[in-house]
Amino acid sequence: MLLSDPDVVRTLNERVVAYWESVRPVPKVTIDFGDGRVLHRTLGGNTVMLLCLPDGRVLDAFPGIYTPRDFLPALERSLAFAADFRD
Repeated sequence: MLLSDPDVVRTLNERVVAYWESVRPVPKVTIDFGDGRVLHRTLGGNTVMLLCLPDGRVLDAFPGIYTPRDFLPALERSLAFAADFRD
């Protein structure tokens, strides 16, 4: 899990302001096995992590699911680019 990785957590805590927004209800599914057993679950939805400037403009977007190995270098590149927008 990306957001439980210690290196990812440390980088996010030290370098950005993290914010969560749910934009729609979580999809739910019911599976009836036909023998009296019924399974109720939530489905994973689409995810996107946005890197925004202080004024709220989106600087970069990280859609989908990342491994820490893939996410951290991409975040570092975006943060380096964001440095050009500092006042």
